[in-house]
Amino acid sequence: ERQCYKIIFQDGRTAICSDKHLWNITISSSRIKNRLMDADEIYSRMKARKVRGKSYFYPLIELTEPIEYPKNNLELYPYLVGVLIGDGGLTLGTGIITTGDAEIIDRIKSFGYKVTKEKAKYNYRVWGGKKIIPKELIGKKSEDKFIPAKYALSSIKDRWELMRGLMDTDGYIDIRGHCSYSTSSDRLAKDFQTLAWSLGFVATIQLKKTYRLDNYVIHLSGKDTSKLFSIKRKLDRIKVWNNGDGTPKLRIISIEKAGRQKVKCIEVEGGEFLLEDYIVTHNSYFL
Repeated sequence: ERQCYKIIFQDGRTAICSDKHLWNITISSSRIKNRLMDADEIYSRMKARKVRGKSYFYPLIELTEPIEYPKNNLELYPYLVGVLIGDGGLTLGTGIITTGDAEIIDRIKSFGYKVTKEKAKYNYRVWGGKKIIPKELIGKKSEDKFIPAKYALSSIKDRWELMRGLMDTDGYIDIRGHCSYSTSSDRLAKDFQTLAWSLGFVATIQLKKTYRLDNYVIHLSGKDTSKLFSIKRKLDRIKVWNNGDGTPKLRIISIEKAGRQKVKCIEVEGGEFLLEDYIVTHNSYFL
């Protein structure tokens, strides 16, 4: 048994590790960059920061590269699924998409789907009836939407296309280049967050109460923001992170003692591996 700690990250991810578990740490306001630091030292430094009132010591760890999964056998192109989740009418089980972005419709057509204009100004029909919608989503209201697992856990290419479908519709990028995604579905917010983590992003959920449905805004930070969108008006707002100085990282906001627990040392070739929720960590003296 060893003393263990619970580490809490800025976007809600957590990890339990032993006192001698190693982390590759950077502190932006100091000379500490990519230095191996055990949990004991992280705890001591953050505790001292609180006592002395210094706010600058927030350890940062690297974000994962996009994680590869085997390609699943998907009935629909992932981009279309993302668009349907964002702007599709799912309650009646029809392939109606409501959008003012012609680029979205043109992109769906480029994948071989037949799309025609409806009488309503911004309505388009993707032909195929209920076969054009993942069966798990038929009849779902906006507050009940989610990402079907086989799309969320397919290849990197498929997941990027799914992400672009979601972000082209319900995603937002402001004039500073800050990206976010909005939904009234708690489940979809969590599904989107996990999708973003798997592609190497920090993804923080913010709940905004409204008079009707709750609104979940997921704020994104990562080095591949240009891959989040395919439509021009959003791509035109992409900015290089921090003017090209370094890359985004995941911030540790808290560390607390978690008692003595039985642990086992893990060692992998190359030194680094992933914990649950795509947290990048390092081989340790003890684990």
